[in-house]
Amino acid sequence: MHQNYHKYKAYGLHIESEVSIPEFETARFSKSDVSIILKRPERRPPRLRGLSGVRFEIAQQYSCLFWEDVGLFQIKNGNQITVSPFPGAYREIVRLPIASTCMALLLEQRGFLVIHGAALEINGAGIVLVGDKGYGKSTLTAYLLGSGGRLLSDDVTAISIDSNGAWIMPGFPSMKLWPDAINFLGRDADALKRIHPLVEKRAVPMTSNFATNPTRLRSLFFLGKADTIQLEQVDKAHRASTTHGWTIFCLSYKKNRQKGV
Repeated sequence: MHQNYHKYKAYGLHIESEVSIPEFETARFSKSDVSIILKRPERRPPRLRGLSGVRFEIAQQYSCLFWEDVGLFQIKNGNQITVSPFPGAYREIVRLPIASTCMALLLEQRGFLVIHGAALEINGAGIVLVGDKGYGKSTLTAYLLGSGGRLLSDDVTAISIDSNGAWIMPGFPSMKLWPDAINFLGRDADALKRIHPLVEKRAVPMTSNFATNPTRLRSLFFLGKADTIQLEQVDKAHRASTTHGWTIFCLSYKKNRQKGV
């Protein structure tokens, strides 16, 4: 790629990108692991299926995602993301899928276990927080960061498994937080940029609270709602079904596709 393209590092990968992604760490390198390429807009491939406004095709080494009024995103062989934004689409909107869903699928193509959740390093141990919207994941993450924890990843957590255990890969030093969660960090939400003009969430730089090395996974916490504060161990029979991984989304789509949905 051209020397003027953006060079980043995320999840242990060297990334060259035609798209500016300020959330990623800038880096210097001579050879990239991943290329993010801009391509002229094209019509939605007819094979794509899904809900109105969001369509996709998921395969082992190729995934294609279509967002109406945003663009078409193709992820190939764990080393390339091709972006075809629609004319007039907000840059912020186009950038969001690249750093989240597209990266998640690319990491899966490279063999990582990918979980939809936040990861932190606390006293040398890695923990992952998983929970549905409104369950306090962002607020708890902000609290733990304000109490000495260091961020490993926000929305997409990549885990590498080898003979020595499971390791959380450092993503990039930025979080998407609601204003009340930002208050836990002692920051001014009004001074931070929104991730989208119509969304209250802010992009919060975490450079000083970021763990730069892979960290051994110690615990995985599933957040839920209850009248009192409780901590329960998840039995083995329910662990796989509560992982909230991107893989589960892909497998669910394939199953529905076989049924003709």
